[in-house]
Amino acid sequence: MIELDLEKTNMKTFLAGRKELVLLDFWAPWCGPCKKIKPILLEIEKELDGKIIVAGVDIDRWSFMAIDYSVSSVPHFLVYRDSDLKFSLTGVVSKKTLLKNLSKFI
Repeated sequence: MIELDLEKTNMKTFLAGRKELVLLDFWAPWCGPCKKIKPILLEIEKELDGKIIVAGVDIDRWSFMAIDYSVSSVPHFLVYRDSDLKFSLTGVVSKKTLLKNLSKFI
């Protein structure tokens, strides 16, 4: 999992031209559900190696991103391919549900 440093990385540049799916994980250090789902995201990233990039966005550190991407609660996931939003999910979801949604775009 990549933890985005938005002082060094522009989100549009990060998303542009990627062949892999990009799953943006909006999270916060104080968020219990975020901690609960992180191991699932790591498993999915490992299982789909080369097909997906999981990137974390700490909304406490990068609060402007939560505003820019209309994130009102965490965990919140946005999935992109070629800079196009494919789907979003909010809250803790099962690995099965997340894989089902991702498989539509792999």
